[in-house]
Amino acid sequence: MNGIRVSGRLIRLQQVFADHRDARLVPLYRMLAADRMNISFLYLNYLAPARRISCLVEPETLTRLDDGSIPGTGGKPDAAAAGLVSVFPHRFNPAAIGTLFRVLSRLDFQWHCMASSGSMLTIVTDYAAQKQAAHAIARAVDLPESHGPLCPGQEHDPIARSLKTAPETVARYVESKIRTYGIDVYTGLTLCSLQMRADALGQWSDAVSEKGCRFLHASAAPIGEDRVGLDVLLDAGDPESRVFDVAAFFDSNLDNTVTVRENAELIRFHGPHFGDRYGIADKALGRIAEAGVPVWLAGCVGATVSIVLPSNAAKKATKALSAAFEMPD
Repeated sequence: MNGIRVSGRLIRLQQVFADHRDARLVPLYRMLAADRMNISFLYLNYLAPARRISCLVEPETLTRLDDGSIPGTGGKPDAAAAGLVSVFPHRFNPAAIGTLFRVLSRLDFQWHCMASSGSMLTIVTDYAAQKQAAHAIARAVDLPESHGPLCPGQEHDPIARSLKTAPETVARYVESKIRTYGIDVYTGLTLCSLQMRADALGQWSDAVSEKGCRFLHASAAPIGEDRVGLDVLLDAGDPESRVFDVAAFFDSNLDNTVTVRENAELIRFHGPHFGDRYGIADKALGRIAEAGVPVWLAGCVGATVSIVLPSNAAKKATKALSAAFEMPD
């Protein structure tokens, strides 16, 4: 890997709901869009029994959050100071996931979730643990001598920051039709949902890498004191001609849970203003929902939006997205 990137101080908001059929339920990303709040990072898992959405936002925007309760969450979403640690490039090699999980298995702090973009693996930690995580990962990867500081200084004082010229790309609006660099669609993929210890996930990722598999999307979250849930979308070849079983690399004596879904599909796109314009996640996921297409997983990392769908869903979802997103000719 060539680099490690850390964010400034962010606020982590989380929404967990068991009954997604509740008509009063407002997804967290929609509520943030309504309050004109940019999302710096999004993790969404609709495969778990209790659906989960985690979003990171700038601290100063939190004051605009509505004080009313959010159906399905028991009130306002949980909020806590958090930071992002990203490693890049992963080159779609599952061994990169394995390296990250081996580091996480040895650390004594809480991390909250992970998601991938087309180049980065990004984890969410408590803000107080961000530097510790960055330095631990740096010791485990082969960084070039020319890499920048792991934890560059950040200006957290809101008055001091307001006196500086803000980047031109940051604004409280969203285009009527959001620009993208194109929408990529991948079909015939294998979605592996794994629940086990982080060190076991590291071993599994290495074994899959040795078989020549590439991953297209990965997301994860702790599910207990010593277990992790990993959802990883693999390009594992034609299921009819596959020479190995993606679920076979485990010690049968361990308490491992593995679910394999064949013929999953992925929509991935990025654009010049993602992360700087509010409402992008809401427009993408909202249009797909309006089209009646179920979403399994989603992530917004850096400038990339990734959405994992069941078989034969991507074509309909892409058509729905074309009404809200502008694609180059």
